[in-house]
Amino acid sequence: MDSYLNSGAGFPAGTRINTDKGLIAIQNIKVGDLVLSKPKNGDGELCYKPVIRISTCENSEIWELTYFQIKANTDLSKLNKSKLLQLSRKGKMVSNMLRSNQTFWVKNIGWTRLDELKNGQAIETSDQEIIGLVFMVNPLRKTSMENVAGSYHPSNIFNADKKGFDIENVEYFTFIKYGLEGPIECIGDDNVPSPICVNGESVHVLSEAFRLKTYSFDVEDDYTCFITKLGLWVNNTAYK
Repeated sequence: MDSYLNSGAGFPAGTRINTDKGLIAIQNIKVGDLVLSKPKNGDGELCYKPVIRISTCENSEIWELTYFQIKANTDLSKLNKSKLLQLSRKGKMVSNMLRSNQTFWVKNIGWTRLDELKNGQAIETSDQEIIGLVFMVNPLRKTSMENVAGSYHPSNIFNADKKGFDIENVEYFTFIKYGLEGPIECIGDDNVPSPICVNGESVHVLSEAFRLKTYSFDVEDDYTCFITKLGLWVNNTAYK
């Protein structure tokens, strides 16, 4: 477990950190900034702690976490695919990009790496009444166009039983263009198979993972932090 917690996880530009001044993009966090925090062992109250060290990694493999924002007392056994689809249409499905070794506090389990999260697990947040329900975890894919990533679309799961019958039996993606401050725009139509045509050029999704510069920091007293508007509870350490 310690190797997970000290392995230098991190976030690409645009990831928002919960601070005493509201949500601040990770690339704008500075030493001395106060971030919403909690003891790593899970005991204790929420508080604001100063950032004591910042670091970056120039070429990190990026993965995508897709989850639902739901009430903590929800009966998960009743959340079938149809109800999850309804939640997605209500804007309750969210995706975030992170390093594969980023750890989250999973209810009844503890710290768990992003690439080891499983469908149906509950990520704790800064609000005890809300959880992030894991839907899918996938590597963000590199494409044949520079600075454009292929994001595995949730429809691949929602429509799995239709593939080869009602729809083409292929993988569907969203093509996302990235800049220095994070994602800029979606390229072409959403939920489409590879390749797509952009200005007369065919853009293919490749097998290798998309890579970006990532940012990390240490919090005073070995505390943790919370990310995104939902406030997912994560453990974050600077790169050694």
